[in-house]
Amino acid sequence: MTPTSTDHPLDTINQVEPRLNPSWTSDRYYILVKLRQALEQTIANHVQPLHQQHHDLTAIDMGCGSMPYRSLFTPTVQNYLGADLASNSLADLAIDPDTGSVDLGDNSVELVISTQVLEHVESPAAYLAEAHRVCKANGLLLLSTHGYWPYHPIPTDYWRWTGAGLTKLLTDCHWDVVEITGVLGFAAASACLIQDALIPKIRSPFKRVFAVLMQQVIRCLDRSYSPEQRQENSAVYLVVARPLVNSSKSI
Repeated sequence: MTPTSTDHPLDTINQVEPRLNPSWTSDRYYILVKLRQALEQTIANHVQPLHQQHHDLTAIDMGCGSMPYRSLFTPTVQNYLGADLASNSLADLAIDPDTGSVDLGDNSVELVISTQVLEHVESPAAYLAEAHRVCKANGLLLLSTHGYWPYHPIPTDYWRWTGAGLTKLLTDCHWDVVEITGVLGFAAASACLIQDALIPKIRSPFKRVFAVLMQQVIRCLDRSYSPEQRQENSAVYLVVARPLVNSSKSI
């Protein structure tokens, strides 16, 4: 039986969630705003039509953390489940640290959500296989991960991708990539890396000023890239994929 998750306390907490609504003085302000906008557009283009077809949608957020984007899905997802390691008290389901499995039946959910998780898992293929197992044949995977980004172990940090590499990984793991969106173009991503390299060397009173100025530089540089140019070289990718149907997967 699928667990239920309604009236979640994070619905109100998300109103001040820094990843969903970053401070304008944050050194992550521009990229977080652009990622949120990309998620909102993806929900409008892909999740809302799924909701219109099936009405009662169940989603699993695999590696959910604090579920920063949960409130974006509330209008279209009736049952939102957070899955994470047992140490995360906010999660509805535990992910087995040894196998990566979730205590959920095959073909249980219409939507698998994965935001900034894939780079942290030891085996991306095993993670995507488990996502494929729990996703219904007519369901969707919404996944974001990094192209260019500083090392950030939480508690590990293993992987980075080009757009082509991420597409190949998903295809090899039996997902059909419907759409890939690059968030932050090549020069803007480079400026972001320069910012992150220099901030530790700046005295504390000036760190925030430097970050605000760099965010404006990053914004200006990013405007010179088309969506097509962001698909192969980007700081962050947002992918929409469908499970490839085979004899073992049914609706």
